[in-house]
Amino acid sequence: MAPTILIVGATGNTGRSVVETLPELLRDTKLSSYRILALTRTKDSAAAKKLAEISGVEVAEKNWTDIDDEWLRQHQVERLFIASHNGVSHFAEESQFHYFALQAGVKYAVRISTTAYSVKPVSCPCQICFASEAANTYKGLRSFLPSRALGD
Repeated sequence: MAPTILIVGATGNTGRSVVETLPELLRDTKLSSYRILALTRTKDSAAAKKLAEISGVEVAEKNWTDIDDEWLRQHQVERLFIASHNGVSHFAEESQFHYFALQAGVKYAVRISTTAYSVKPVSCPCQICFASEAANTYKGLRSFLPSRALGD
């Protein structure tokens, strides 16, 4: 099995864009052999089915809060992008997930949080919130991939 890039929240607002963009970003780089694993709670959803059609993307059905270090090692996860929920238990669940990632030897992680407020550009009088969120997502992706891999 090839080393894996795990996308947590793959069918959400931000995660879906990452999954759709990542195969093209990785093409002709030293990371092109990496497996892209898009995590969803339901493989039967329309969004998950659409992601499954993307060449180089594998969709896995699992709640990220049920993932432990053994699962991460079994799937050879070396890099992860997490766009998790913002529920009441968010911080405890994400802290546990990051602990397992450390235990499993995950080398790189990008974490982003989006809320309805920052996802919708009409939420604030100017589009600063939306633009800031988009810029942070791009910076996160760029830092996630070594500049050598992208030919920078």
